[in-house]
Amino acid sequence: MAALSLQKVDDGMAKAYRGGSSNSCLTTCSLASTGAEQGVRCEVSIADWLHLLKQGNQGSLSNGNISSPLRSYRTTICTVLRHSCISRLETTIDLIADLKEQLSSHFKEVMVGLMYPPPSYDAHELWHAMKGAGTDENCLIEILASRTNGEIFQIREAYCLQYSNNLQEDIYSETSGHFRDTLMNLVQGTREEGYADPATAAQDAMVLWEACQQKTGEHKTMLQMILCNKSYPQLWLVFQEFQSISGQDMVDAINDCYEGYFQELLVAIVRCVQDKASYFAYKLYRAIHDFGFHNKTVIRILIARSEIDLMTIRKRYKERFGKSLFHDIKNFASGHYEKALLAICAGDVEGY
Repeated sequence: MAALSLQKVDDGMAKAYRGGSSNSCLTTCSLASTGAEQGVRCEVSIADWLHLLKQGNQGSLSNGNISSPLRSYRTTICTVLRHSCISRLETTIDLIADLKEQLSSHFKEVMVGLMYPPPSYDAHELWHAMKGAGTDENCLIEILASRTNGEIFQIREAYCLQYSNNLQEDIYSETSGHFRDTLMNLVQGTREEGYADPATAAQDAMVLWEACQQKTGEHKTMLQMILCNKSYPQLWLVFQEFQSISGQDMVDAINDCYEGYFQELLVAIVRCVQDKASYFAYKLYRAIHDFGFHNKTVIRILIARSEIDLMTIRKRYKERFGKSLFHDIKNFASGHYEKALLAICAGDVEGY
């Protein structure tokens, strides 16, 4: 897949802002309550930041010594997060180009990533996961296994607007086998959203148990159909019934019976059903400790969840691993990059 120029991305975002339909994901999506989640306030607007950047503050921003009124990374990042998607889009076209020119390395990735509204950022990550010679399957798994129906719809729309490509078609061309089938099911965004039905939970659990025993193509299809289409409350009951039938946790059963990216995707779906914040805490821990600080994963999760449930993720991280996410970032990252990540975490202390 050919590389996409910055101009094409910018044109797509401009189109979404200026000419998008009234129900466009990029013109109607709103931020989660960042005041409550992030616990921060600031007075500098994005327009002011862009003006200062262009008037000669590039050096102070680039070397991390952000001068008044941009006194800290926290203020800068809060400035971005507190504005609506439309406000971000008004200045994104010019600002992304300026940030890419003035900043460098992982610090640049963080600051550029913050300029995208959430659906656009997910679309951006999915595009880069599939373009070029290789495919980043872990990125596809992390995003598509964890997003709601509404979020998936917005991602598909943003992907089309930004890259003039169809997300489903790109996934189909870049993946294969039952892994592809499961991703294609998830990207439809058709998961049921009703109440749980105890009457069918035992039946679904039996299908899952048979799929783990037989492992034929037909059974794999039935397995992924249940995991991709049943509501979260229904799957909670199904997993309880599965435990009663098999004596195994659903994740353990999948790990015993399957392998490869198909297995990793199924496990991600189950973990998100069980506790999405714990899933992301686990992903962050592995990215920090098991892979020598996997920067792309850490950046992607912190930015993507910063307006949704990052504080809950931090809590789960501390509960499960004993040390805070704040502590581990301080130990493994450094310099301006470290300060930017800590600012997204909205953490004043290491305690949580």
